Amino acid sequence: METITSIIDWLKEYGDVLGGIGSIFAVTTLLLTNSKVILNRIRGASPDEPESNSFGSSATSPDQKNILSKIVKPNIKTIAIAPIEKIGNVADDFISGLAEEIQVEIQQMGLVVTPTLNARHTLNVTLRVNEEIIRATAHVHDMNKTSIFSERYTAKINDIIASQTEIATIISKDVTKHILAKKGEKQEQKIQVISPKSRALTTFLVIFFGVLGVHRYYVGRPLTGILYTFTGGFFAVGWFMDIILTSTGLLADGKGRPISGKKKRQRMEHNLEALPTNVDRE
Repeated sequence: METITSIIDWLKEYGDVLGGIGSIFAVTTLLLTNSKVILNRIRGASPDEPESNSFGSSATSPDQKNILSKIVKPNIKTIAIAPIEKIGNVADDFISGLAEEIQVEIQQMGLVVTPTLNARHTLNVTLRVNEEIIRATAHVHDMNKTSIFSERYTAKINDIIASQTEIATIISKDVTKHILAKKGEKQEQKIQVISPKSRALTTFLVIFFGVLGVHRYYVGRPLTGILYTFTGGFFAVGWFMDIILTSTGLLADGKGRPISGKKKRQRMEHNLEALPTNVDRE
């Protein structure tokens, strides 16, 4: 009885110190295991894309892109079609018809044609004619004016309308496949950074067994799980923080991937199946 009384008195005297130590350990663990996920969520950055210098120097002039378009990127499937340039003697009627055909074909293939300010990509086409041969050069640039696709196309001018349709179809097909393939690559990267661990099970474990660190073992962090087991979830402070992190989807597994839910991962994998993963021309 005297031993228990002595322990209680000792806890009363040094309880604040133990609480402070527990808080320090809990915050340190939080920063070491979840800092990347939390910072990405605060910035609104997508894990699959590198950070962009929104306010620094950029190859895009203020006249072409406003501040909002630098901070919030347009949908990856949006594209602007610049006026077709001509080298040499190319009829204006042919250029106008080709531009219309390209816009129709691109939209039918799944991209969204928008003004330059609202587009993720810009398509530039140059034409030149040599007797009965027409050469079209297509370039696609992203928002930073970086070329992501270039190709040359040649067609015979036997029939003006048929030539316009032929060139417009192959340009639109190649450009669309390339952009959608990029979207597929980004989707794959997003899937890779989402933990396959169940968010529902993690939530259950952290609420009912979190003070013993059971959820830490499940998500692949056994070292902190052991610390939680022998310190009562870092004196309950770490347990409380993990409850908050789990409920907001910020708790990371052993590989640093946010536990956002298996259903979200499965939904993204399903959507990925409808996208090409390469840009090989048929």
